[in-house]
Amino acid sequence: MTCGSCVNAVSRALSAVPGVETVDVRLETGMATVRGGQVTEQVKALLGALATAGYSARAAGAPHAQPIDSGCARVRPAARGCCCGH
Repeated sequence: MTCGSCVNAVSRALSAVPGVETVDVRLETGMATVRGGQVTEQVKALLGALATAGYSARAAGAPHAQPIDSGCARVRPAARGCCCGH
């Protein structure tokens, strides 16, 4: 992700996955935190939604001393090419 437009696109793509309740995308860290009832079991669907939106991504581990609960997943999206030309 390289700009605010990327953040919005990633947020929209992840929010469209069934079961997702909240999405927090941070440009500074390049991370997206997704919360919802069964999102830890839907990581493939989250990564697929990002691929459809034009982003490669991988599942990311939780920061030290901050475990992910059963309703939270983190992904690290990477733009294949930004809409603003970056």
